[in-house]
Amino acid sequence: MKAFFITVLVAILAATLVSAGMTESDFKKMKVKDLRAFLMDRGLECIGCQEKSDFVRMAYQHRDKSPIGSAKKREIPSKKFWEAWSDIAKQECQNAVKRRGNDADAEPFSIICDTIHSAADSYLMQHGRRVANQLKKTPLHLLETSFKDVYYEAGLHLFQTLADYCLASPSSQTACQSLGSVLSTMDGSSGANFKVWTTNVGIENTNPMYDIIGEHADL
Repeated sequence: MKAFFITVLVAILAATLVSAGMTESDFKKMKVKDLRAFLMDRGLECIGCQEKSDFVRMAYQHRDKSPIGSAKKREIPSKKFWEAWSDIAKQECQNAVKRRGNDADAEPFSIICDTIHSAADSYLMQHGRRVANQLKKTPLHLLETSFKDVYYEAGLHLFQTLADYCLASPSSQTACQSLGSVLSTMDGSSGANFKVWTTNVGIENTNPMYDIIGEHADL
């Protein structure tokens, strides 16, 4: 047993030394999915990252960080599927507001983010329950799958897209203060189709997830 732990420690140390010696050019040669895996191995997430350059920058900045091992998983909240993701939806909205240099607690932004939170809760409750029933699963199964790797990244991407859509213009900001308006955009008019995501989380199909985050050309 002692020999096993020594072997693991040596492997982690070796991986750290290798990554510590990597240049920014080395990271630029990596695919996005490999950059994401590099960060996940170190317990990191590139929140709000849209371009490959964002992942490259973060990976390079944390090249000295030791891998934490594949046994560590993303913590799953003790909430229902729709509750967990509606909280994430609101957080992504607030992040988008702040990236634009605005105060997320000020109107109309606070109203928009609260509306997105309510819409996500309602939409994912309805479609999540339907998918779970059709597949003879429970909402907990959907929650657990949605917090795995590419399913989680795709979910984040969808809510980032929705937030960007709602904040894009004064007219969009006005529309997204209406619950009905946000619910209708979640079917795809905002560029974010949550029905496709929820269904494929249920059947555990990863291919549409790569479509969502636009990585088919970089696999």
